[in-house]
Amino acid sequence: MTVRLRPLTALVAVGLVLMATLACTDDMEYSRDPRHTLTFSHDTIAFDTLFTHVGSSTAAFKVLNKTSAHLLLSDVRLAGGWQSPFRVNVDGRYDTRWTDVEVRAGDSIWVFVEATLPDTDGDYIYATRDSLLFTLASGVSQKVLLTASGWNAVELRGVTLRTDTTLLGSRAYVIFDSLVVSAGHTLTVEPGTVLCFHDRASLLVDGTVHAAGTLDEPIVWRGDRLDYLLTNLPYDRVDGQWGGIALRRGSTGNVFTHCDIHSSSFGIRAEGSADAESLLTLENTTIHNTTLHGLQLTLTSGHAYNCQFTNAGGHCATLLGGTFDFLHCTFANFYWRYGQGTALDIANIRGDTLFPLAVTFTNCIVTGRSADELSGQVVEVRDSTGAVTSSADYLFSHSLLNTPRVENDHYQHITWESPDSTVWGAAHFVNATNIYQGCDFRLLPLSTARGIGTDAFLSLCPLDKLGTARTDTIDAGCYQLPRNGQVEENSPNSKL
Repeated sequence: MTVRLRPLTALVAVGLVLMATLACTDDMEYSRDPRHTLTFSHDTIAFDTLFTHVGSSTAAFKVLNKTSAHLLLSDVRLAGGWQSPFRVNVDGRYDTRWTDVEVRAGDSIWVFVEATLPDTDGDYIYATRDSLLFTLASGVSQKVLLTASGWNAVELRGVTLRTDTTLLGSRAYVIFDSLVVSAGHTLTVEPGTVLCFHDRASLLVDGTVHAAGTLDEPIVWRGDRLDYLLTNLPYDRVDGQWGGIALRRGSTGNVFTHCDIHSSSFGIRAEGSADAESLLTLENTTIHNTTLHGLQLTLTSGHAYNCQFTNAGGHCATLLGGTFDFLHCTFANFYWRYGQGTALDIANIRGDTLFPLAVTFTNCIVTGRSADELSGQVVEVRDSTGAVTSSADYLFSHSLLNTPRVENDHYQHITWESPDSTVWGAAHFVNATNIYQGCDFRLLPLSTARGIGTDAFLSLCPLDKLGTARTDTIDAGCYQLPRNGQVEENSPNSKL
């Protein structure tokens, strides 16, 4: 906060400062009584995990003198000296050692701490610590502990891949200024890889991405901030931390399996053309918490099995033309800042241009906080004989839909819901709205999405997104409630 003083007040303030200065002489007495000690607002400064070579945010704490006596810190020392990964500012000066620091009776001083951790030879997260030692004129010593964890990471700055490239799952990658995959080349991402994108950085694909994680080793796509916006809200749960994944026109054959894509501006954008549709495979993948659209497909062919598309400022998923099959997918929009989009938007027309459309949604959930979470515009054009001249095929079957009831052949075996339903919207899920606790879109036992799916495609999705078997009953959406009907407390989505 900036305080601006009026001229007269400023003069008075200057006079008071001069008086206080004159009143303080070199004869000021400092207590040497060992009972007179300092109080610290924090006894430990603990940084969250930091990428090596990337500086932390600044932490601060107060050194308070709550006694009635003036105290003199004859020595303040950073135990690790200049070799320490911590940088410390005591009472306005960065150094590793300070002497004769006054803390007057009832007063305090500020201490600021930052950290930059070095690389190690391993691919693991390692811990480091140091101490800030405070020695009073009485000889009494006190200390504040400094701790941090370092995560070895490979930095990629403005890189364009012009050869086939593999990102190894043993390390994290921090991406600045976007990563470009050039036409004709493939980026392979191994299971367990963590890709951390800096502010506005994206993956731009003119070639192909093959990102095939596993249930035990998913591939994580996230922002690079590891600290907290608020005490209980990490930046990793805040949308807009990075750009997104853009599969540009001409890119094809892209595969995302067991991928966790979250807290970006957009999720995946795939753009095909009338001459060549983009090819995309999505399996057991999450796109969650985006400022704009989550999944945006234009003239794209492929499929999405066991996928979660949730909480977007735009649409969780939007399709313009294309040939695509969605099986056991959850579309749910409970965007925390009340965006303008729906859970699902499909269209085959933009302006005066028609886009061939053939899409199916089987054993899916489409819901959210509004009364209608299915939007878009699908039109059919017929010639003078009544024959359809543009393809506009879409089918919803064995699904839960939060939209006004429609009676036609495009909707078969539908469980309809509205705000008047006994179970509606967020009530289906463990936690669809509270980002502080981590969103969790597993079904609750009372959900009306339970048991409404068909087993006709069980061979394609015998297990749900978390590896739970689909056996006696088939639940809609990407999560199957276990046979015992119990939802375990620890969710794999707790970081979302």
